[in-house]
Amino acid sequence: MAILSLTQIVILKPALDSLGRWDVHNHMERVKLLVSRMSEQTSLNVRIALGNYFPDCEEETNSIALSYQTANTTLQVGKNRFPKQRIYNYQELILPVLLNQLKDGWQRRELERTLNKLKQADKNGLLTKTLLAWFNHNMHSAETANALFIHRNTLEYRLHKIAELTRLNLDHTDDRFLLYIAVHMV
Repeated sequence: MAILSLTQIVILKPALDSLGRWDVHNHMERVKLLVSRMSEQTSLNVRIALGNYFPDCEEETNSIALSYQTANTTLQVGKNRFPKQRIYNYQELILPVLLNQLKDGWQRRELERTLNKLKQADKNGLLTKTLLAWFNHNMHSAETANALFIHRNTLEYRLHKIAELTRLNLDHTDDRFLLYIAVHMV
């Protein structure tokens, strides 16, 4: 255990269970139990992030450092994306955690540029909401339309409008991925 500041404590726990396996679900259950007990005993808003396990790392100290880095970044990303949550798991936030380095550089400006025309035309946020729902439903039109309580043709019209405004072809994987990253990073 290391106390980094008045508000941050790092706890290193053995990654492997008694059978020598990495079981992230077991770790998450233990973290949930810990947070539950802490909630009963204190009014502090405790947040916990579970990092990744790196079994293939050359040196043990490097694997511990990498695990700490993933936990720390998971905590930052988790607090931004889900401010009401108290537990964050790297395994559930892998993509945003890995892309976190892009948030402060020229890459962010490029991603913002991708969305600028969409944001300018989307004053009420309807197209952005539609796009997020589409991604959240794995780009399945029927599921997305049902979730938004709209007709499938309405969804297709909105997606066409998004493609037109962003100048991206939503039938191409690279363009979809670029838009996905942009919408989640900006």
